[in-house]
Amino acid sequence: MPAVRSSMRKIKEVLRLKFDADLSCRQIAASLKLSVGVISKYTKAAEEAGLSWPLPEGIEYDSMLVLLHHKFNLGFFQLQ
Repeated sequence: MPAVRSSMRKIKEVLRLKFDADLSCRQIAASLKLSVGVISKYTKAAEEAGLSWPLPEGIEYDSMLVLLHHKFNLGFFQLQ
């Protein structure tokens, strides 16, 4: 069965809960009904890309996702 892609809202919420609320990956996974592995993948990619919360002023979501996608091959979004 193919992996279900996370919505932009959930990716944003992962970053907020990790970097602002300082929750563990397990706590975030339970809160958002995602796997711990997905949360770990998103937060590691964000940290290595230099992203945290709040997101840098003026960054567009598409730009952020393109950076994460290309750098870490995260297949969780499609630009329209």
